[in-house]
Amino acid sequence: MHKEYNQSPRQVLEDLHAAETGLSGREAETRLGQYGPNRLREAPKATLLQRFLQQLKDPMLLILMAAAAVSAVTNYLSHEPFTEVLIILAVVLLNAVLGVFQESKAEAAIEALQSMTAATSKVLRDGSVTELESSRLVPGDIVLLQRNRDYPINRTPQPMQLLHRCYVLTVSLQEEGLVCAAEHTCRIPEGGATLVYPFQGHHYVVEQENFFWLVATFHMENAFLPDLMLRSFELSPFAWRLTARMVELYLELLAGSAERVREGLLQTTLYALLLELRLGRCGEEGRPGGALPPRQHRIELFERMSRRISGGITDPALSVAALSDEFGISIPSMYLLFHSLVGCNPGEYIRTLRIKRAIKLLNANNMLIAEVAGESGFTSQAVFSRCFRKVVGCSPSEYLRKLRD
Repeated sequence: MHKEYNQSPRQVLEDLHAAETGLSGREAETRLGQYGPNRLREAPKATLLQRFLQQLKDPMLLILMAAAAVSAVTNYLSHEPFTEVLIILAVVLLNAVLGVFQESKAEAAIEALQSMTAATSKVLRDGSVTELESSRLVPGDIVLLQRNRDYPINRTPQPMQLLHRCYVLTVSLQEEGLVCAAEHTCRIPEGGATLVYPFQGHHYVVEQENFFWLVATFHMENAFLPDLMLRSFELSPFAWRLTARMVELYLELLAGSAERVREGLLQTTLYALLLELRLGRCGEEGRPGGALPPRQHRIELFERMSRRISGGITDPALSVAALSDEFGISIPSMYLLFHSLVGCNPGEYIRTLRIKRAIKLLNANNMLIAEVAGESGFTSQAVFSRCFRKVVGCSPSEYLRKLRD
């Protein structure tokens, strides 16, 4: 069998018994009858009985029917009337009938919408251009394709505003453009990126018709990224590699490959990319005390901070702000550093180590809960109990009771 894309146009026309002026109207009708409409074959519709039986598979209705059966047996054995059984069955029947009615109504509405939005095509028929429904296309038709010039991307009179509940990271992989939000307009060069905050209406303007942008939406605390909003910055080689890795992980997720593992890797890669972007901005602007050191020293910095936290875990004065001052690093940079390496913020990291120490003390000694709280670096027993419940799932007293039982 010949592959049409390897043949010349004349060969394709000869194989399909068509001419350069298109098919005649009579020939098109004949082929329509021979090959059928140009649409995907639809699955056979379920009958009313099948829909009714499908409604009865609902878990709640199954529970009601089971309750009716139990009630029927007990009423029969105790010689009582079957009033409750009949009421339950009436509710089940009414629910199923309403479900069938609503499903049929929704299906009819969808069919009406589909008929209103039927696609059309321009073809050559009898040597002239004819517009008809795409479902009436047949083999041998010459379809005319053209670019829609009525609504170019860069000249939309009223651009549609996009609004998200999360952050939007936009990376230009090919072609430059604009990201416009409220009174701010940010030009992204090819190989650049910018960030839009949650609930910030925005739209894109691109001069070229063929462009390739990566748009990633994610949730993160506001304190993380105060200096990236609607500012243009170029990707470093390392950021390019992280971006490529994000695309690979996303495609693997779409393919259903180890979803939980891929989701974790994708999130970690995104955090690492944000950290790299922020470090690039801090390096350009020369912020004192705000930027992290170069990449090769980040792990070393984290290890020094981790040792400091472990050594001072019993000190209630140990906090994120204190570490920020001691190591000369801004709090947002600390958050990004910890998220990229351990997947949590520094406050959660400190709290988790304190809870681990508290559990060790509770298991090994007959100390009072208040004493354990003090030895673990908590400022009060109430704060300790609240954090303990959040991490372990129960209060310290409940944990001790389970331990003794």
